[in-house]
Amino acid sequence: VYPPFPSAGYPLYIELSQDSGQADWESTANYLEVWGVQTVYIQPTVASRGLYSVLVEAGINIIGSTNVPQEFADNWVASLRYADPIDTVPELVPELIANPEGYVTQLPLLITDVNPTWLSPGRQQSVEEMMKDLFDGFIGTGVENTMIE
Repeated sequence: VYPPFPSAGYPLYIELSQDSGQADWESTANYLEVWGVQTVYIQPTVASRGLYSVLVEAGINIIGSTNVPQEFADNWVASLRYADPIDTVPELVPELIANPEGYVTQLPLLITDVNPTWLSPGRQQSVEEMMKDLFDGFIGTGVENTMIE
């Protein structure tokens, strides 16, 4: 909202390794605070209670891929994860029977553990509609979807 903007532009991201510790997390939180970041997505490979704790202390909200840890529930926006493939088997059986050589499908991306303080029902509906349009190809990402066979 207010200049100056990060020289790298947006989206703003930071890469952490699985070996990252307290000093890395604090440095990350400080950097995000300087640029006014209020919400971050944490990939499962670097997710940890220590990182969550540092971010929450800095006043940064979290979108994760795991169940919400209760001690961070106030700052947890939502969890994003793909549906369990086992749950989709009944829906896939007719397609698998009709296509004995194979069938490719996209597992639905689910929004769970929603904190309505940070993600209202109306906004969640907008996000779900946008995700559907994205997966249906109505929104271009500039990235080619290629399948490895």
